[in-house]
Amino acid sequence: MAGNPKQPQVGDLAIDASACASYAVVLDRTDHLRSEKVGVDEVVAEIEGNQASLGVKSAIPQADVDALDETNKRLADIDLLLPAARRLVLILEHTRIQLVDDRERVIGSIAEIVTVRSKRSGNEGLLAAYSKTRAYRSATALKGLRTRRRNVKAAQSEAPPADEHAAPTTTATTPAAPAATGTNGASH
Repeated sequence: MAGNPKQPQVGDLAIDASACASYAVVLDRTDHLRSEKVGVDEVVAEIEGNQASLGVKSAIPQADVDALDETNKRLADIDLLLPAARRLVLILEHTRIQLVDDRERVIGSIAEIVTVRSKRSGNEGLLAAYSKTRAYRSATALKGLRTRRRNVKAAQSEAPPADEHAAPTTTATTPAAPAATGTNGASH
């Protein structure tokens, strides 16, 4: 049901994961933990199906089967929330990207306005008052310029030195001969 934060649909902006609060964790690392394999549902069904008739004979404690059942319920709760939560994270990330772009455009516009107004009025104090804004706007372009200059220097230093004793390599081309024409200009 859309709009129910306890059972969110993909695209909902409200998610209530408070039911998971008692067991939700944040781990420092997960590489040492086991992951589920294909067929886990069949295994769980087999264990739960056999427990009543064979569990006691097999010395499988009921507490272990109860823990397995509780863990599966918790996994189902999380699996219900994850698609909507992933989508919500994507929505928030994309919204943030758009808002950052909006902010950058406004900053660039303000820096341009300050530059133009300062030039028109001859007010150098205006440039000084917005020096950080103007430097921020130009930072990417200046970094690109430094990178291009560094790349040019690197390319020049990596170029093999010219052999002063080698003959210049030029390729001579012979122009094509004009087509023979008769008195009326038609070719033969």
